[in-house]
Amino acid sequence: MSIVWRSRLLDASDHAAGTRAVVRALDAAGAQLSLQQTPWDAPSVVSEAELAWFARRDRPPARTGTTVQRTLARLLTPYVHGIGAAWTAFAGEVPDRETLLRLRQMDVVWVPSAAQRDALLAAGLEADRVLEVPEPVDLAVFRPDAPPFPAPGAHGTVFVAMCGPGPADGADLLARAWARAFRPGDDVTLVLVPAVGERTSGPEPLADAMVAAIRADGHDPSAMADMVILDEPLAEHRVAGLLAGAAAVVVPARAAGLGRRIAEAAATGRPVIGARAHGVTDATGWTVEARIVPVGDVPGHRELAESRWHEQDPDALAAALAEAHASPAGRAARGAAGRESATRHDHHAVAAAALAHLAAAVPARPAGRLRLGLTRAVLEGPVLGPSPLAGLNRDLARALAHGWEVALSVVEAEAVAADVLPPDDDALVRAMALRHAGAPHVVVRDQHPPQFAAPAHGALVHFLHWEFGALPEQWRAGAAALDEIWVASPHVRDALLADGVHPDRVTEIPMGVDTARFHPGTPEMDLADAAPGLRFLFVGGLVWRKGADLLLEAYARAFTRDDDVTLVVKDFGAGGPYPPSPEAERAARMAADPRGPRVLRLTGMLPAADIPGLYRACDALVHPDRAEAFGLTMLEAMACGLTVIAPDHGPAGGFLLPDAAIPLPAHPVRATSNRFGPWTMAEPPLVGEVAVDDLAAAMRRVYEDPAGVAARAARAVEVASARTWTRAAGIAADRLRILAATPRRAAA
Repeated sequence: MSIVWRSRLLDASDHAAGTRAVVRALDAAGAQLSLQQTPWDAPSVVSEAELAWFARRDRPPARTGTTVQRTLARLLTPYVHGIGAAWTAFAGEVPDRETLLRLRQMDVVWVPSAAQRDALLAAGLEADRVLEVPEPVDLAVFRPDAPPFPAPGAHGTVFVAMCGPGPADGADLLARAWARAFRPGDDVTLVLVPAVGERTSGPEPLADAMVAAIRADGHDPSAMADMVILDEPLAEHRVAGLLAGAAAVVVPARAAGLGRRIAEAAATGRPVIGARAHGVTDATGWTVEARIVPVGDVPGHRELAESRWHEQDPDALAAALAEAHASPAGRAARGAAGRESATRHDHHAVAAAALAHLAAAVPARPAGRLRLGLTRAVLEGPVLGPSPLAGLNRDLARALAHGWEVALSVVEAEAVAADVLPPDDDALVRAMALRHAGAPHVVVRDQHPPQFAAPAHGALVHFLHWEFGALPEQWRAGAAALDEIWVASPHVRDALLADGVHPDRVTEIPMGVDTARFHPGTPEMDLADAAPGLRFLFVGGLVWRKGADLLLEAYARAFTRDDDVTLVVKDFGAGGPYPPSPEAERAARMAADPRGPRVLRLTGMLPAADIPGLYRACDALVHPDRAEAFGLTMLEAMACGLTVIAPDHGPAGGFLLPDAAIPLPAHPVRATSNRFGPWTMAEPPLVGEVAVDDLAAAMRRVYEDPAGVAARAARAVEVASARTWTRAAGIAADRLRILAATPRRAAA
């Protein structure tokens, strides 16, 4: 059987670990594999030898056969080679709306438990399409006598838990239970392995979550039984060694997920402490009483607000920990029973069951007829997340839905969701729910980093939002194979042409502003007393490219604590798209300094609906970027009536008019490196940099001239309102029609 396998492959996540196991079994069964890694920002735990093994078995995809996607339901796409199989799990007791939307578009659905299968059948999925597939484990790696990997400082009875800091993993419950079960000096150790998941965590966030829960429970974190948090992701053989040397594995999660921890514990002959609803039994571990509670509006899980999950009682969890510690014989008996039950997780058995289900599968094509004359397009990219790209894709999708003879299907590509699909957003709901009854004519990708792999069907277009001129070396081959490149501004188009890209292959799709959302009448966000006086606003990553260092220095020069002014900094905070930076550290210090000018730093995720209110709560936007692909933040702020202070270079020059904003002269500066993140350029690029003194003077000018601010505000609204998404959608629709009529694959 020919199988295209799309998943994470190289990191320590559950999706990747299970994929590595089952791919080895499929290869042994004679399957012809094509491995497509889904992008993720997580370090590899795969050795060079194993990487080479996977590379030798990676074949070009066959147009027929099967595609298996082992990933979050929100990231599934129905536009694949042959039969489309989804291998996933959902976090609540019942599937959320977004999960059901995607699973209904798939031909085959695999879930890890009978409970999840029953929930999908109750939601209307056909029984022959849904199969319970246990989590695959290589029993030759995960075994009771696996070579030990002792955690530093661990002693006595060692409990192991793998979890992240979020509520779904239950780290807060485990922290409270640990503090209640044991006292300082007890010969016990809790070893914590930070999870690598859709909300990748590290030792610091997990430690912070544990400490906060312990303190909230009335305990002193410095006076309790020992805990060790590992600071690096572990390869499978080290996970196996860690578990084999443990007394028990603790699974405090509220959401069952794929159930990998329980499967690995069983394979290594270790008892499990956790909820019965998640698969723990009295024979193989200690079951913990758990209440079914509504998820509610939990940060990071808003899509589950209407669902329920299982919350373990901390006292019951503490009692199970204490009993396991006191009962070596009980641990041995339960662990032995777990090892016997692990045969259902054997990766060869799981692969055989999966192949049998695929062999009997038939396409679940959507009902209805093809509408002749419509261009069938697919937009792949972030849609419901907090990133600027997600906002761009939402607006473009809505605009294309109205009167352009384009049937648009939208596929999510961003793992972190800050928003849910609004039921009253008819255009976006239709686009995300649509699965074309025929092959798409064109696939448009708008995501970062770019994904250049050829789609299963249709021509391929990619938005390239690249701020630094010449394309990175890693992009050149992929970009050359695109049917067309879309850019957001003449600034980027000119840079690509200067880099040697043929003009016929580049189309500008200008960004627009949704004036129904961004306008001067938008209710202001309540910043209360945290931001008195005139408010300057910065929105974006606190990084060098955005000029955050210039902003903070200029603000410190321009104002003192005596000035009635506040700088409101809205960055993405921990877990956002930008790594920690010196600028973020300085912003935090300035916000905490009672002697300097006031700074209010907002680091939490804001729903998209709240962004216009944030603009309206402020008086001016300061955006001293060194390089931008478009600068949509500036256009949105202008539409809300803010004065924008920004460089006069780059893409914003088309709308930062002197009577509508305060454009500042920028002088060319050569960057100090030719590397930006993982991307390498032939040489350090030229960027534009404003002088700190000019920036400080412009901020003083706004502070001292309220009449000038008001005059520019009215003109700013006028300028921004002329740049609509309807205009952008018209250009995009024309290009889609042309590409659909004459699909071609550009030569490298």
